[in-house]
Amino acid sequence: MKSLLIKTSGECVDIVRERDDHHSISTLVAGGGAFDAVGFSLGTIYVDDMGLLNGSEMNLIASALTQRPIAGDVLVCGETDDEGYDTDVHEKLMCDDFVEWCDSLLANTGMIALLEHTADVARNTPPIVRSLTDDELFARLSG
Repeated sequence: MKSLLIKTSGECVDIVRERDDHHSISTLVAGGGAFDAVGFSLGTIYVDDMGLLNGSEMNLIASALTQRPIAGDVLVCGETDDEGYDTDVHEKLMCDDFVEWCDSLLANTGMIALLEHTADVARNTPPIVRSLTDDELFARLSG
């Protein structure tokens, strides 16, 4: 399966991996540790579970794709199939236009400052935890 590794430096590397290889995802994005899946319009991005909290460098390209702060190297895959497995990375992310977009993003100092500020806010804001009532829990579970 074709995936795309997007490093914090902006370098994009084509990766071919087995369909359900969680070990390679963990190794590529989290140094062998836990990782999370973040959905976006063209598929799924796998990120280090603790990237923001451990002070990893911002990944400006992944942050722009997902419209949320993402830290560390990421692995991009296509949408999941009917069985829940990743598919090949979307063709729009494997073309020269995407490379040009990445280059222009990394040259935009205003965008970089905004994304870094957003990451700082996310790093320094404690999570909000509150108990749900039974009705609220049931509503969330039933969608």
